[in-house]
Amino acid sequence: MATSGVIFKRCGCRDDQRRRLEQSCPRLGERGHGTWYFHCSATNLIGRKERVRRGGYPSQAAARHARDEWLTTTEADRTAQGWTVERWLRHWLDNRTKIRPTTRFHYTRNVDTVLIPHLGRYRLADLDAPLIRTVFAQIAATRNTKGRPQSASAMNHLRTTLRAALNLAVKEGVLDCNPARHIEIVATSNPTPRCGPTPASHPGNRPAPARRWRCGPPTSSPSSSAPSTTTRCSPSGGSPGYAGYGAVSCAGCDGPTSTSTAAP
Repeated sequence: MATSGVIFKRCGCRDDQRRRLEQSCPRLGERGHGTWYFHCSATNLIGRKERVRRGGYPSQAAARHARDEWLTTTEADRTAQGWTVERWLRHWLDNRTKIRPTTRFHYTRNVDTVLIPHLGRYRLADLDAPLIRTVFAQIAATRNTKGRPQSASAMNHLRTTLRAALNLAVKEGVLDCNPARHIEIVATSNPTPRCGPTPASHPGNRPAPARRWRCGPPTSSPSSSAPSTTTRCSPSGGSPGYAGYGAVSCAGCDGPTSTSTAAP
């Protein structure tokens, strides 16, 4: 149910204490001093009475016409014109009762830390694709809580959250279409370099620990009766002749891993 409300005139004059005079200004009777406002209430989309005040009209007739036009609109149109994005995101979160706790946590984090600070002041009726693209470009230029550039994955999560919230607005008739549906996310380079597989690394890209080698006693060659002066070095705790990854050194002689002298 809608009420006709009131139409009044106000100005921006202040008294000696710098307080606004509002409707008590003695010059309000002068032609061209101040502007006209209307104040009324009507039922919103969720069945509650919602008060609205609009102003800046040059005449009383213009303010009355704007009031009548607002009262004749549908509940969905009044919601789009009167609700900010912040209020709608809060309403959407309150109605998402059948989601997992982790999903709610990520939705709430995206809404509180990014979407409301950048989009919360806009009205639902003002949302369109160019505006959202501009705002997302501004978000992509910021840094996350760890001081790193926003990743493509984080930007996609933000778009998913906003798109889900505006899908409800489309379903309720508040918006004709979802302006976040076709927003493209430009992938950014990963600021953290990753180690690739190299011969000096184990599977899993973890550097191999340095190995110490120990000199063993000379061994005899099985193919010759003459003794061989082959020195065998083995890694600490390993088997002789082990060819592992990583840096190696001999604990006894600090020389190469093996030395061999052929039999005469």
